[in-house]
Amino acid sequence: LKIRGHDVKDFLAYGKVFSKKLEDVLKTVRESEIVVCGMADYPEPAQYEVAALTAAHELNIPTALFADTYGVCARPAFEGVRSFISLVFVINQVEAEKAAGLYPRAKIVISGKPAWDRFFFPGTTRQSVREQLSVASDEFAILTSHGRNIVTNTIIYAAVINAAAILTKMNHKPRVFISLHPGDKNEK
Repeated sequence: LKIRGHDVKDFLAYGKVFSKKLEDVLKTVRESEIVVCGMADYPEPAQYEVAALTAAHELNIPTALFADTYGVCARPAFEGVRSFISLVFVINQVEAEKAAGLYPRAKIVISGKPAWDRFFFPGTTRQSVREQLSVASDEFAILTSHGRNIVTNTIIYAAVINAAAILTKMNHKPRVFISLHPGDKNEK
């Protein structure tokens, strides 16, 4: 939208604790032509999104949701706004069918998730990454990335490290790289 000349105001927390004041969000809503919200999976940020959507609806401002991954369109925090949402962006046909049953007035748009494009078209070569990580030609890399739940992550980390230990006993040379979720509340 910015590229097309629209004035876009965003309130993004990128999975972290939301630091803006609700009044600032609502002031921006009152000045908007459309309100598009993500769908937070934690109650605190979701309450800001629901408040913004409700305020927009009361002012006859169109509302939209971006359900950015599997199952998001059904998050319970958004049940109270489902009846008036104008537009829902989803990642695929299966999610579109779910959303259609939940948002009776909404136009459902299969948008995919543009951020996922870089997973398939990373802009770098395998060899370049191996060099950056100092992975020798006789080694293989295991990259494991995780979500925001520290307990689940710990279990996954332990399983991957155990698998690498078994591979080592089989005379393989694994290198394990662990990547945190950008919204992990248990940083470093």
